[in-house]
Parts: sequence; C-alpha cells; structure tokens
Amino acid sequence: MDLAIFVQLLIGGIAMGIIYGLIGFGINLIFNATSGVNFAQGALVMLGAYMSVTFTNFIKLPLFLSAICAVAVMAVIGALFGFFVYEPVRAEKSHRFLLAAVAVSIFLTEVIQLIWGKLPYVVPRFIKKSSVRAGTLVFDTQNLCIIGVAVVCLFLIHLLLNKTQLGLMMRAVGQSKEVSSLMGIPVRWIVRITFACSTMMATVAGVVAGPIFFVSPLLADLSVKGFASGIIGGFGPRVFATIIGGIILGLVETFGAFFLSSSYRDAWGFIFLICMLLISPYGLVGEKRAQKV
Repeated sequence: MDLAIFVQLLIGGIAMGIIYGLIGFGINLIFNATSGVNFAQGALVMLGAYMSVTFTNFIKLPLFLSAICAVAVMAVIGALFGFFVYEPVRAEKSHRFLLAAVAVSIFLTEVIQLIWGKLPYVVPRFIKKSSVRAGTLVFDTQNLCIIGVAVVCLFLIHLLLNKTQLGLMMRAVGQSKEVSSLMGIPVRWIVRITFACSTMMATVAGVVAGPIFFVSPLLADLSVKGFASGIIGGFGPRVFATIIGGIILGLVETFGAFFLSSSYRDAWGFIFLICMLLISPYGLVGEKRAQKV
C-alpha cells in the first residue's frame, strides 16, 4: 500500500473519529455527573451547528467569531437543559431522565426544522484553501482544522478538570453527589455547569462537522457514533477515553471503507463495536458500577 494513501486515510479517520469522540465526551461527562444517559446530545450537536449558521449566514459575523458565539450561547442552553430537564427528575430513577432527554431531542428536532427549514445549509470552511500538499501527500484542510481545534479544546478541558477548583468539584460530584454535598459543594450548580460543558463539546463537534456533512437535521444522527465511541472507550471517570474510542471508530470506518466496501462504511464500525463488547463489555477503561436493587 502506498504510504501517501495510508497517511491520508489515517488523518481522515482520526479527524472523523475526533468528531465522534467529542460527542461521546459530552455524553460521558453527563453520565458521570448524573448516572444517566443524555439522549438529547445529538439534537444539541445539531442545534449548535445551526447557531453557528445563524451567526455566520444571517448576522454576518466572521466564521471564527461565529463559532465562539455559538459555543457561548449553547453553554447557556446546556445549563438551562440541566435545570429544566434533569433537575425535575433527578430524585427519580435514571430512566426518567433518559425519557425526558428523548422527548427534548424530538422537540428540538421539530423546532429546528420549523425555524431553519429542512434544506441543508452550506457552511464555509475555517480555511478557505480546501487542501494542502506536502510532497506527495495531500491533506484536507478541514481534517487538519478538526484535529487542531480538538487538541485545543481537550487541553482546556484538561486544565479545567485537573488544575482548577471548579474542575475538582466537578470530579468530586461525578464520584459521589452525596459526599460532595456533605463537603459543602453546591451539587446542583456543578451539575448545571457540567451540562454546559457537555453542550459546549457538542457544539464544537457540530461546528467542525458542518463543512463536511452540511448543516441539516441529519447531524443529529452523529449521536449514535458518539454513543459508540463512549462504549468503546468506556463510560467512567476517565472521560478522555471516549476520544480514544472515537478515533478507533473513525479509523475502523475509514480503513474498512477503503479496503472492504465504502457502501458499508457504517457497518464496519458497529461490527467492531460488537466484537469489542464481546471481548471487553466495559470498554477500554470502563469500570463496572454496582447497582442498588
């Protein structure tokens, strides 16, 4: 196999996997904070992309500034989501939140189509030049942009979780809300902030995926790959494992499509997921959790 083709497939698979991983990262943050699965994450990815479209196409802000504004607005929406959707059912079993999240996902999908319509929006690239050449290698600039944005975002999240008082409180709440409350940590506010961070990650994924997939209601379907990346990486305190899971999923899809069949691109990733579950049901670094019955 030609080295140039291998490197291009590798970069493309990593970039696609990072999009999946960012979505899974947000899902894992919520899972740690609430022990519930946020099935509205796909709708939030879609809403974040549409917010970016609004700032870019209608308000006419520069693309980079539009992305920042979209992330800021969606952080507020994420906190409100935690307040209005999670908190009313937080004392109930986790499946109540799951059902509430599904309902919100359906609601947001319909409202988005009423406001922005069903036709896809074309989003400009962050780098106008579509490709760059390095010798015999040709790289898609959007893939390089995705990797660069992800590295910056994950570095900032790492600093937040490990180097700040707020991050330590978020990690404590993820370990035990009861003990955190006894220690004087404002659990409700920390959970809202966690929802805000999760939604910000969803928005980043939606914004960087927009130029590849176009901005349409179909973006919500990326949440399935986000869940898959979380399962491969393992849901648990090591939230960055979902990024690794997403990259693995992206590479499997990319190389499977090239070597086997592009018609079954999605199938290769889910076949790998099934094999992964047979070998390691809790993912790469996931932890078994005890359940009270």
